[in-house]
Amino acid sequence: MKKLLALLLLSPLVYSQSATEILNVTGNGKAEITVERKKAFLYSALKVRVRANDLLVAKVGNGKTEKFNISEGLTTFAVSGFGAPGESTVTFRVKAGESYKLAVASRKSNFWSGIVGGALGVGLIWSSALEASMQSTEGGPFGIALIGTSETESSSMTEPEEKPKTNNLEEELNKLKDLFEKGLIDEDVYKEMQKELLLAK
Repeated sequence: MKKLLALLLLSPLVYSQSATEILNVTGNGKAEITVERKKAFLYSALKVRVRANDLLVAKVGNGKTEKFNISEGLTTFAVSGFGAPGESTVTFRVKAGESYKLAVASRKSNFWSGIVGGALGVGLIWSSALEASMQSTEGGPFGIALIGTSETESSSMTEPEEKPKTNNLEEELNKLKDLFEKGLIDEDVYKEMQKELLLAK
């Protein structure tokens, strides 16, 4: 309650009026967004500014996590450091009632190699609508990626537990190829992930 009161009192100083209008504490008819900033020495003093469709919605300190709710629709999340030129973005279609987890880290950190291609690190089980709307750009000192969503969790729960391994492999390879052809991953990442899929089977 104190946090909510402080947010209401300080929001005119921290956020623009239009930004506070899209934030919704109750989450009624909104999607929940969690932004997790990975702790790192590089740029540790800089706060990451997070914008949703050009509206400032959060400032995230080193190793901190922020949560907020936003309206449904195609949303571009952009991150930048105060006083540092450039920004990175990730765009996807947000659905009301769903939750999404975004990771933010220095673009020079080894965090990104750990999740191979940002959002692809959580697996190749995106809903078709989410996959079709996914886009990203890279710039500035920080990167941002979608690393988790309740959409994928619920869709994986409804899938049959057992599928023939050949069908799974073929589907995953086809999805990987589709992502490469859409330009969401580069050739090196495509070949590496293709190799990993083949070795895993």
